[in-house]
Amino acid sequence: MDFVPILRLITIDNTLKVLAVLAGVATTVQQIRQFRANSRASIKTDLEVLRMLDKSEAGYTLVKQHVDDLIKRVYTPRKRGFSNGLTIYNQEDFVLGIILLPGFVVWTIYLVRNGFSWWALLTAFFAFAGFGSILNGLDPKNQKKQ
Repeated sequence: MDFVPILRLITIDNTLKVLAVLAGVATTVQQIRQFRANSRASIKTDLEVLRMLDKSEAGYTLVKQHVDDLIKRVYTPRKRGFSNGLTIYNQEDFVLGIILLPGFVVWTIYLVRNGFSWWALLTAFFAFAGFGSILNGLDPKNQKKQ
């Protein structure tokens, strides 16, 4: 397989574009985490409203059901999976590996295209770290506690 066409794509401009996309992904992940934190704050507020209501009031059961549904949605352990039964137990490790592995593999190939380079050992190490991160994301022992 000839990697020269792929290596021609590695320019400063393209590298900056990839970094911008990665920054966007990181920002999105942070916003999703903040949304979950806001959901917990919403539960706290709804529980305070529930405490103020008398059990005989009609709205009590409505608020109680809403709080129960919200608690189930926020605190139920989530497993990410694929149609073939592969389950992601630690999403952060898995995504980190998906980002590191291809990037550092391409960079390593770029460094050794004209012969051995000592820098290729470092980039290859990070590629292996990305592979290990993917494996950690798929390992049930590394499941994140909610």
